[in-house]
Amino acid sequence: MPPPVRSLPSSPEKPRPLGLVGTVLGVIEYTRWPGPARPLAVCVAGNGPQSVQLAAAVLPSRGDRPLRLRALAPNQGLPDGCDAVFFEGWREPELHEALAALDKRPVLTIGNGSGFCASGGLFCLQPGAAGPRFAVNTDAVARSGLVVHPRVLQLGRRADSR
Repeated sequence: MPPPVRSLPSSPEKPRPLGLVGTVLGVIEYTRWPGPARPLAVCVAGNGPQSVQLAAAVLPSRGDRPLRLRALAPNQGLPDGCDAVFFEGWREPELHEALAALDKRPVLTIGNGSGFCASGGLFCLQPGAAGPRFAVNTDAVARSGLVVHPRVLQLGRRADSR
């Protein structure tokens, strides 16, 4: 049985981020990895504005499960040791290859657009007037061995699986 879901602590001076960063951190917060609790390596694989915002939010993380940032260039492949990967600005062939290498591994993959889920990504972000929305590739989540809180799965719409 996975450990109980807890909220990340927030302080009055530093409220939880909104928008894309808040969505990504929320998905990470409500995901459980196999094995004992430990700090998570969040790999930000891109160099666009969303990657910069996410990296800035991950750096000061603290709490029950601290996050460690690993900033990576896009299209260069991924090192071992990433627990979650945010992809931005990848060319399609390299993205498809990276996602195929992560298939059936307990790595949370998050990227932009429905094509990301069609390529095997777990969570696909889409901009919306009321903030970012996301779709979930439930088949990829099941293959990953990660446990995502059912409420998160309900909030996201089901993406077409490959």
